Amino acid sequence: MSLTTQLGWTLGPDEFGHVWDQLGIEAFPYPLQVARSGLTGREQAVVTDRVRARLRANGVLGRGDKLDPDLETCLRMLHAPEVSVDSVWMAEDGSDSPHRVLAARVGRRAVVATQEPGPSEHVGGDVLVRDGDVTASMSAGIAAGGSAATAALAAAVVAELPADRAGRREGGSWRAEHADRVPVLTELLCARRLRAGQLGVTAAGGRGPSLFWFDVAGDGRYALLRTVRADGRQWVNLTPADSTVLRDELANALSGNTASAPPRRQDRL
Repeated sequence: MSLTTQLGWTLGPDEFGHVWDQLGIEAFPYPLQVARSGLTGREQAVVTDRVRARLRANGVLGRGDKLDPDLETCLRMLHAPEVSVDSVWMAEDGSDSPHRVLAARVGRRAVVATQEPGPSEHVGGDVLVRDGDVTASMSAGIAAGGSAATAALAAAVVAELPADRAGRREGGSWRAEHADRVPVLTELLCARRLRAGQLGVTAAGGRGPSLFWFDVAGDGRYALLRTVRADGRQWVNLTPADSTVLRDELANALSGNTASAPPRRQDRL
């Protein structure tokens, strides 16, 4: 059911699909996933009528079924951002459908879309679309531009993750071809995970590095990132990561600083 508040717009899958169609854009922005209801043309028409009625009642569609201009702006930012961060994560609860988040920035404006898990792996649930300006700290960071804007976007995405303490094991960096022979790395990757996910960055139309994270039962959270250094070699970087560390790691990935990161203590393989 659609709901419009000062914090944004909550849209059911059918409603999100309908307002997205209003833009004339076919594909949904990654990682958001929405399934269409109705198998036949007649069934789809019935669903569309019901969806329009709900959207009108909640002010999402106005006179002539014109889409709320503020919501339209947010959706177009999700489709064509200057910089974006996406998040997909799953909990150890038996669900096949992940939590999904997409944060996008265009100029000094930002938008965050969060999607609840749906009925299956490739089908998401309700979508909450929020203008980034409703968050004071994010608004200030975006307005400042540069690294502050980058940090604000990273913080907005990390804030959507469940909190956990940093892991107790020491991190390090290892050449990728030797990573499977590092005891601490293999032990942690084989341990029971309470939650796990990945954070991706896109800027100037290009896909940046993906930052993986996982919560080990009885231990804490770790971040895992593959980087390419100046000599062309790939490295695997493991970092105990609470929310602050994860935010900073993600901001570095957004800024393109990870490729030149200095060697850590365990760079000896």
